[in-house]
Amino acid sequence: MNKFTDYFCRAAQLQPSYAPELTIVGTALGGLVPNVSSVLLQINGGPFAGLIPAGINGMVAQYSELQDVINQYILPDKKAKFDDSKSQCLLSDFAEYVDTNFWTWFNNGNEFFYDARTQKVINENTMGVDPTQIPITPLYFYQSDEDEVAPIVATNTLYNQWCSKGVSINFQKSLVSEHISESIEGSAAAYSWLLDRLNGKPVAKGCSTATSLFSNALQNLQVFGSIIAATIELPTVVYKDPENEGKFKSTGVEKDAVRPIVASKIVDLAALNYFIKLIYKSATKPVASYIPPALLLVTPSQWTRGQIESITQYAFETIQVTGFTLIPTCQVVAYAHNTPFSLIIDIGKERTEISPISDFQVVENAVITIPYGGDSITSEITKLLPDLSWEQAEDLKKSPIYEVLSEDDTKNSWFGLNPDASEDNNLEDDGVVDVAAIVASGRTREILAERERAKQNEESGGAKKVEPPNMDREFNSFVDRNGKTIEVGKQRFHGTETLVDKLTFSVGEAIKRIDQIIRRQDIWDNLIITGRGSRIKGLKEAIFVNLQARFLILRPTTYSELPSTVNTGYNTPNANNGGGTPGFNNFNSHLNSAVNNPALHQGHGQAPTSIKLAKMPEYFPEWKGHGWEDVAFLGAEIAAKQYFTGSIDNVYMSRNDYNSFGPAYIWEVI
Repeated sequence: MNKFTDYFCRAAQLQPSYAPELTIVGTALGGLVPNVSSVLLQINGGPFAGLIPAGINGMVAQYSELQDVINQYILPDKKAKFDDSKSQCLLSDFAEYVDTNFWTWFNNGNEFFYDARTQKVINENTMGVDPTQIPITPLYFYQSDEDEVAPIVATNTLYNQWCSKGVSINFQKSLVSEHISESIEGSAAAYSWLLDRLNGKPVAKGCSTATSLFSNALQNLQVFGSIIAATIELPTVVYKDPENEGKFKSTGVEKDAVRPIVASKIVDLAALNYFIKLIYKSATKPVASYIPPALLLVTPSQWTRGQIESITQYAFETIQVTGFTLIPTCQVVAYAHNTPFSLIIDIGKERTEISPISDFQVVENAVITIPYGGDSITSEITKLLPDLSWEQAEDLKKSPIYEVLSEDDTKNSWFGLNPDASEDNNLEDDGVVDVAAIVASGRTREILAERERAKQNEESGGAKKVEPPNMDREFNSFVDRNGKTIEVGKQRFHGTETLVDKLTFSVGEAIKRIDQIIRRQDIWDNLIITGRGSRIKGLKEAIFVNLQARFLILRPTTYSELPSTVNTGYNTPNANNGGGTPGFNNFNSHLNSAVNNPALHQGHGQAPTSIKLAKMPEYFPEWKGHGWEDVAFLGAEIAAKQYFTGSIDNVYMSRNDYNSFGPAYIWEVI
């Protein structure tokens, strides 16, 4: 069991008497709350004060006698507002009661807290008080010395009590994390500890503690891979403050929502600046007072010079960073793949950005952005299935049944074998089989074997049915966000055609703009398709096949003994002759170079003679199986480590640089 709260600890404490039949091999707990009293006294008047009415009203639901205590002490004009927590979620509690001093809501301050009836309930819920309730499983504690919700003093007391009773506890402490950040930072080590227990690895008997300055954030990446990126992901939205014009808040209602970035373009710079500050302050709160961190911002290519300089000024003057730099998204993707020459195809929600990379630098004049992305696929789905709402089309697009079929898969699918079948026809009619279609499919043996298995299952009367693959089914179903099951026909294989066609054409246009002609082939050999839109099964393969069909040049020989004098469409002239008609001497030099010095040979007069997808380095095995659509997160981590540790010069702007030269100096480092 793993939980960043005390509920599972109580379960571990009660398990020997309550559920002895359960085999629990270990329990990992973070941010432990052994003593409710310490938490209530700690959080009153602070940002987590909303836990007080939520917690007390939760206790009242379990212990009805507490209601008489509350009614006796609470001020009449505060009763209704205090009871708001009974009908709203925890986030609303945080927003409504932030920084509230609840002792001013009761007669005689917090005297109600020390009422005998209140203390009786609190003692029943304080761990370690009952000597008969002792866990028998090994425990793993992780908590910060700076936990501002659950004081670590109470956990230390519980640790000493249970260790004296023979419980085996591994207690990991961090010095500068706090309650929420520790729940994320310490989770990987806790998860690894639990895996060891599940795999039968014995735990050392007795108790031990270890203290570190920070929790091991790198281990989170190693254990969870791209899950970490999703864990800390937030929508790019802030809310207008109705009481302060021109100001923003982190929470609010939808009518006040401001989305500062649309289709990768900044539409509200002030809102974006506030959002950046919000993320920075939240992420660095545990360490900012010790080591003010630098800030690396990953950006799309559509941001203007004025906007970037304004963000730089805001970073230094308002956020008070010590170092700052910006890196294009496509560049950090290249860092993650360790490919100096590549073409990044970043499929986003409202746009797709195509960016050639040469020697790890963006070829800015060759970057192309097209207004087609995930939303264009959703739009096509709504046209194919007009009965679906936009949200349902989105759910279909993200479901496992939505995929892009290759030409061969299309021919071999149910619809390829039954081209004249309507949506309400079955594959067979009274046992009649389209033998010609099966033979023509090239999958005769496989299809007949599947039919034979299905027949045997039917004859066996109730044997487990073998589910055919998605492409072999006339209909398949998905569940939308409201829990409704929706059945879909062949439309689940369509909707990406426009995106693939526009994207393929634009790739050729982008590579045509690369001035280093001899590098175009290197770029063709390292295509990287990333972005959330690339998650759709079969989409990458469809793009790759279309690029090959449109641009690939096939040659019967290895060397260009007779260089082509014709350069068509996207084909690339050789850098030595510029594509013009070669003279006799020029021809001999080409032939001589190809035969006598192959190492200096620059390939055919036209490119691409090959198109390949870039391979991800093998030294990031934890990312396998999670998908590479968020690989920019990994590339940004690599860049930050290289940039801000002094490994590379003149790649970020320091506080001294800003004070001396102002925000325009950012162009000297990016």
